Amino acid sequence: MSYDGGTPIQVLLWDSAGGSPTFHPDSQNESVSVVLNNPACASSMDVTFTLANAANDWWWAIDNLSIRAGAAPPSIVQQPSNVEVTAGSPATLTVVASGGQPLFYQWFKGQGMSPAPIPGATSSSYIIPQTAPSDAGVYSVEVTNSAGRVVSAEAILAVLLPPPPTVQIVPPRTNVMLTSTTQRRFNLRAPIGP
Repeated sequence: MSYDGGTPIQVLLWDSAGGSPTFHPDSQNESVSVVLNNPACASSMDVTFTLANAANDWWWAIDNLSIRAGAAPPSIVQQPSNVEVTAGSPATLTVVASGGQPLFYQWFKGQGMSPAPIPGATSSSYIIPQTAPSDAGVYSVEVTNSAGRVVSAEAILAVLLPPPPTVQIVPPRTNVMLTSTTQRRFNLRAPIGP
């Protein structure tokens, strides 16, 4: 057999010579299964059968051949990125994965050997609608399917405190006296400053 027209690979060899390490006795109506480790990047496979140097006169036939390609194991196409938000803002962590469907996701918080699974965080994106300082930390996601599992790289969520409110000090109002040439008095109150 060969993948994508590449160099042929021998996956099974039987012969009828007694004492040979590949000896297989004659058999009728035998079912044979061969497990193949298909390369992840392969898109086609050619299977070839050969009967060479037969040591007996029996006829040889293959029928009902089926090739089953199992699900491709999951792989991470795009790792989750670090995110920095201000407390109270939403935050989204996203992973892009490929592999045999369906793919299942579980997000974790924490680092090292025992991060904690986040209840309900089971999609390709983990969204925190309104972040709090306690949401800051290291996150990762595990992607699984029937063929295996893969864990993403860790992403850091930084939650910044909002800037403190600005206080503007306004000076007290001052009375101003205007005089005219006719000696009239006016009182005018006006704020000073912006």
